Amino acid sequence: YEPVFKAEFLVEGENINIGVHIVVSNKRSISLLREILSSIEEITGSRTVVEEILGGTPIYDPEFTPNHEYKPDDYNQTSSLEQMISQRPLEHQTIFQLEVTA
Repeated sequence: YEPVFKAEFLVEGENINIGVHIVVSNKRSISLLREILSSIEEITGSRTVVEEILGGTPIYDPEFTPNHEYKPDDYNQTSSLEQMISQRPLEHQTIFQLEVTA
């Protein structure tokens, strides 16, 4: 559960672009964001573009039923060690730590 919702969006006008950051603590965070964007577009005549959304609470639907139920047999049951050994590296990396001595 993440009660705080953060969104970043652009308001694009004819001669200006404005970046907006908004933080909301509300159960209706996504629908509230839609209302805000619609109001901005309606009042200014500008276009809004959502760049990023972080957090927020998904709306719980008690009537939800998945269209497919996955069982453990649907997944690869190979042991993790066997999976790791069977992998082939594409590249390798060397890390050096340099220190200055006086």
